[in-house]
Formats: sequence, structure tokens, C-alpha cells
Amino acid sequence: MSRYAPSARLSKLCNTAALTRPALETGSNCSFTPRKLRFFACFRLGRAALATFCSASQTPVSLLSCLLLALALFAADTLHGAESSEQASAQSGAQSGDDPVAHILARDAAPAGVVFEIVSGNSAYLDLALPRIESLSARLRERFPGLPVAVVSHGGEQFALASSAAQSNAVAHDSAQSLLADNVPVHICGTHASWRDLAAEDFPDYIDVAPSGPAQIRAYRELGYLLVDI
Repeated sequence: MSRYAPSARLSKLCNTAALTRPALETGSNCSFTPRKLRFFACFRLGRAALATFCSASQTPVSLLSCLLLALALFAADTLHGAESSEQASAQSGAQSGDDPVAHILARDAAPAGVVFEIVSGNSAYLDLALPRIESLSARLRERFPGLPVAVVSHGGEQFALASSAAQSNAVAHDSAQSLLADNVPVHICGTHASWRDLAAEDFPDYIDVAPSGPAQIRAYRELGYLLVDI
């Protein structure tokens, strides 16, 4: 029987083609190392690599190592496939343009509240985002009257809400004032502001400068608010 038969049999059992030994070995009985095997697992080649590896295993110790590597590779292969599927699903949802509050409107009971999170490096982004949140907030409260709603902006876009930017970002400032009038507070991140030497007094009184944007979101989440990314 050919010395390559174990590789062929294992390949058939794994339902994949084994990588040929001449293409993979470099002056040794088997060129695979744990680092290389992890690399192959990332590209869903774990089973093919394993087939070649096991064909070179001639001792009980080598066979035990092969078995342990098989378990590790199959786990890595499965996990990588699940992660890829989850990422693809998330990306598909993000690109579909679905209504960001549809799942909330479909609920039978109102949540404790809703917090909108904004993170963007585009200084003009709030001119679009805040008016959109006004509309979304109105729809949420039409479905659940009195629903608590809040906004947290903690990316580069938050600087459009500084007092010095009130004229150049008039739409965002007008929308922030309208939101506050409807009892929807607009928070920005004080830590991020400090990186540009801005303090609370550098923002108008209709903007709440929280010590930390992420911490403000966590506080809302701990109260049971649902998070909506805008």
C-alpha cells in the first residue's frame, strides 16, 4: 500500500482534498508547525493540512498530537466560519438601509428608553443625523407616548456643536435645541472635547457635556435603554 494512502483516506473522510506533501514539505518529514496550522485554519484549509500532517505521523505520540491538532483545527475552522457568517449578516443589515427603530416599534411593550449613539469623523454629519433622530423620536413616542429618549454624540462630529461652530452648523444646533425642547437631551463627550482643549463652557447650554460619552451610554443601558446606532 502506498505510504500516501493514510493521507488519501483521511482526505476522503474529511470530504476535502489533502494538500500534497511535495508542495508543503521543506526538507523535513512534515513541515507543519502550530503557527502554520493556525494559518491554514484561518483560510478553512485546516482539514486539508491535517490530512497531510497525519500521513507523516508514525508513532503513538505523533498520532496523539495529530488527534489533538484535529480537535483544535476543527474548532478553529467552525469558529472562523461562524464569525464570517455573523460578520456578513451584520454587514448585509448595515447596507440594507432598514429602519433603525422598526424592531422597537414592533414591540408589544415600551422599553425603559432609547439612546441614540452617534460616532462619525465627519464634522457635518450632525446636520443630517440630528434631524433624523427628531423624526425617529417622534415615531417612537407616537407608538409609546412619553418614551424617554436621549442622544450621545462622541466622535469627531461632536465639535460641530461647539458654540464657535453655531453658524457653520446651524442645522445641527437648531435640531439640538428642538430635541431638548422635546425632552430629548443631547450629550457630547467631555473627555474627547478636552483633547482639543475645549471645556463645558465652550458648548451652548442646550448641549450636555458628559464626562465620558461611552460611560454616558453605559449609564443609559444600565437603566434598560435600548441602543440605536445612527
